[in-house]
Amino acid sequence: KKMKHKHNLLKWAEHDYDVPSTALETLLQSNTNIFAKDTKSLGASAIEIEKLHDANKEEKSDCVIAALEFHPNQDIMLTAGLDKRIRLFSVGTTSKKINSIYLRDLPITTAHFIMQGNQIIAAGNKKHFYYFDLNKLLPYKVSNIISDGVNNMGRGLTVSPNGSQFAMLEKSGRVLVFSSMSKSLLFELKMSGSADSAAFSSDGKYLFTEGEENEIYQWDLRTQKLYSRIPDAGCVRNTLLALSRNNEVLATGCTSGVVNLYDTHESEDKSRIKTPLKSILNLTTAISSMKINPTSELLAIASRWKKDALKLVHLPSLTTYANFPTMKVNMKYVTALDFSHNSKYLGVGNDEGRVLLYRLKHYQQRFNIT
Repeated sequence: KKMKHKHNLLKWAEHDYDVPSTALETLLQSNTNIFAKDTKSLGASAIEIEKLHDANKEEKSDCVIAALEFHPNQDIMLTAGLDKRIRLFSVGTTSKKINSIYLRDLPITTAHFIMQGNQIIAAGNKKHFYYFDLNKLLPYKVSNIISDGVNNMGRGLTVSPNGSQFAMLEKSGRVLVFSSMSKSLLFELKMSGSADSAAFSSDGKYLFTEGEENEIYQWDLRTQKLYSRIPDAGCVRNTLLALSRNNEVLATGCTSGVVNLYDTHESEDKSRIKTPLKSILNLTTAISSMKINPTSELLAIASRWKKDALKLVHLPSLTTYANFPTMKVNMKYVTALDFSHNSKYLGVGNDEGRVLLYRLKHYQQRFNIT
């Protein structure tokens, strides 16, 4: 079928600049490989973590933080929500607002950096989505991208680690894979039952998906065929998937609060993934946020349905840190989270429109980050 790809160039509804756009360009131009100095692994006994001023202290959101993500190679963070606003911040000991963008007809439920951090894509419960280039600052509205339409562009929107592809998920079980460059549909996959969550491998070979039937699908993106399919052990209903950057651990979140960890290291023995390495049982309400840090050592899980429901898991030992969060930490209801590109920062969005910012001291020292 011939697909329509309709781009509407829009005027900005609002620009709020705290620093010139050239400052953002300068930030984006630096792309140092900080992991070259990697010499010491993360310890399992306790995690050293420091609370900083809120990342969005200069302008908190007027709604729940629905989306929060760090730039893939800079200490820049985006936040977005149902107030139809995307905000960009330069993150550090003293975080600064860079700008904010208002999209008149899009209450935002999800937003991501794509194209190696040069663009942002934003979607919600609409038949269209937006993207814009961070250097040119030109927003585009994209609609009618497939013949029979998609009712909720924001549902399960997942971006590949290198930002070159993204997937949208449908209740019918369709998994739609798009090119980030052209924003056109590349191909579609079909699950049995609904498609609720997805995760790309960092090498671009595989896409993992799961839905209401609680089966983990592993798709080979090179052949666009199903590679393996196994039940998610003990899962009542899947909510999220997260895959480590080294492609060796897949985390599956469940409505019961259980998180299963699977060995996904590439092997001819497909039975490796059948039994969880471990089930994390620390949370008791539905998993709504889940991220693995760039070094594949640390998993953050959270549930928005209970106050302060966040845990950090040391993946090499499959143990949960007992020293964070403490009883004194007041996160409220956690609605989004992410690690920075160098793992130095953990951002935690909540129901009050704040983004709590924590510094992970191990990574600051390990990679000699100032």
